[in-house]
Amino acid sequence: MKYFLTGIGVAILSAVIAYLADNWSLMILIAGAFGLICLIYAAILSITSAKGGKDKRNFASERRREQRERSARIGGVLLMAAPNLLLAVIGFVYLG
Repeated sequence: MKYFLTGIGVAILSAVIAYLADNWSLMILIAGAFGLICLIYAAILSITSAKGGKDKRNFASERRREQRERSARIGGVLLMAAPNLLLAVIGFVYLG
């Protein structure tokens, strides 16, 4: 939940900055850039989890626990990206 709220906070901050600057294209730029950065980071985390770690001597339970933690991080980053990408798409459709 905290990741989603962080994403909403960044989306609101980008809207406030765009409002104060009286340039609504800034909202699309800030929210879209943040959303894309989060998506790229989630993709990198996903790729590294698919390859596995360098140290194969770990016990199976440790690898499962690490895998669950990485999956939770990926989900959190995607939750952070969602409101920003949604705001960027809505702004792009209505503003430009």
